[in-house]
Amino acid sequence: SLFVLNRYPASFSLAGKTASDQSGNVADLRYDAATGKVHVVDGIGIKSFDVASPAAIALDESINTPGSPTGIALLGDYAMIGTGVRSLQTFDLRSPVALAQKAGYAPGSGRSGIATRGGRAYTAGNNLIEILSISDPETALPLLGQGTVPGAADIAVSGTYAFIAARSNGISIVDLSDEANPAVVGSALPASGTLQAIVVKGDYAYCAGSASLEIFDISDPESPVWRGFIDSEGHGMHDVVIRGSRAYVTDGVYFQPNSLKIVDVSDPARPALLARAATGAITIGPVRVNEKYAFVGDSLGSGVWVVDIDPESGTYLTEYGPADTDAANTGDTQGIVLSGGYLFATNSESGFAVLDASNPKAWEHAEPNIGFILKNINFGTSGGELSIEGRYAFIADSTYGIRVIRLF
Repeated sequence: SLFVLNRYPASFSLAGKTASDQSGNVADLRYDAATGKVHVVDGIGIKSFDVASPAAIALDESINTPGSPTGIALLGDYAMIGTGVRSLQTFDLRSPVALAQKAGYAPGSGRSGIATRGGRAYTAGNNLIEILSISDPETALPLLGQGTVPGAADIAVSGTYAFIAARSNGISIVDLSDEANPAVVGSALPASGTLQAIVVKGDYAYCAGSASLEIFDISDPESPVWRGFIDSEGHGMHDVVIRGSRAYVTDGVYFQPNSLKIVDVSDPARPALLARAATGAITIGPVRVNEKYAFVGDSLGSGVWVVDIDPESGTYLTEYGPADTDAANTGDTQGIVLSGGYLFATNSESGFAVLDASNPKAWEHAEPNIGFILKNINFGTSGGELSIEGRYAFIADSTYGIRVIRLF
């Protein structure tokens, strides 16, 4: 067992212990003050215990390691393991093993977009832009400043400016140099429809909207200029990311063709459709990409699909999945983020889930397909866009405001 004792060293008393039927024999342990966990080697592998409540010690994770480990030391986010054989093993302790919700920011109204950078969270929603300090995510996030942006839906940050997709009001550009009083300094209307998602790269902002993908020259933030567009074929584009000279855009609504569009944006005034991958999504929504795959969420049902976007792979545009983001297989995927071999997702039923995305080709088409959910935490039903910063997930919630989940 693992024991926690009070009053060291003068007057010992037992504060708590684990069950006595744990396998292995504890050989060495280290306490990680940053996470409130004790990591133990036991001749079989490494176990991690949450000891935040000594009277209710909880086993977070158990890994059977090669050899018979009898020594452990911590170095930042890593555990160094003496294996009992002629080798030393290193384990990354940053994997999400015990999700915990923190106070976040609850202004009494919802938020739909979020970006994080340099100890700050920038949020959009309820006709506002807000700047929050995230230097101590364990406590309620303090509001540093706010400004009015009619229609604010999504936000991207570059340099000293925030760029906001503001629905029918188009794009709004906010000067962030005075955090207490962020102010709109420039704006431009879309060619048609509304704008709901935005990403910035260099001198251009790329916006997914109800009618098209629209591109704006933002080299002069006070005078943004509309440059080009490419039509939606599915009655609405929902999200966009940029990788190199290509834009990856989700396009489609209920009972309309749902697809991932790959668009050449090397000439922003003349974006060109390179390829489309049909997906099984009912209403395709959020998208994120790495060097080989695009991950797309279904905003009305099935989970997350993955599309091969490597033209040299031999399986270019092949779709895999879906992998469910809700253990009950009933929820809608609202937001996704990739980090290493993990995919983090918000879901309309289960709140927040961590999926194993290390081998997307292993995702099967058969549903329900819940086998790739590693961890989840149920905080409600309104989580949307999210951002990962360090060991925390920051989630724009359409009713709560900003939720914070500690990952590890």
